[in-house]
Amino acid sequence: MIALGLSGLLSYVEPPMMQRVYMASSSIQAKRVFWYSGILSFVVKFFIAFVGIAIFIGAPELQIQDIWGYIMSSIPPFFKGLVCISLVAMAMSTADSRLNSCAVMVSHDIMGVFSGKDQDPSFNTLWLTRLTSIRPSAKIYSVPTRG
Repeated sequence: MIALGLSGLLSYVEPPMMQRVYMASSSIQAKRVFWYSGILSFVVKFFIAFVGIAIFIGAPELQIQDIWGYIMSSIPPFFKGLVCISLVAMAMSTADSRLNSCAVMVSHDIMGVFSGKDQDPSFNTLWLTRLTSIRPSAKIYSVPTRG
């Protein structure tokens, strides 16, 4: 049962997290990174809980689906912009991190198994990484103009 419990803990380890561990120069640096990110995560979760408590005290009659509208209508426009920019930045950071870890896994870990032992393991790795993480051109995301 103990082994089963410990193996269940490993299901929470995701590839981007393991890539961060492998990128560390030593185990001490990896420990420090996870320590700092844990503290920052605690601070962020504390502020999220504080906002939730403040909203509950300010408007206890709100339904769950009305909370986000209440938050956005009661803050100044400057902070609305910061919230929107932060949400987009978090989404793009997560997407980029996962795309990068996928490209590294395919180009280095998976294709490294199929390459010959006499071949240089870094042969065409950069090309394969770029091919794996194909990013659409900027024209797809451009805003159409009226004209």
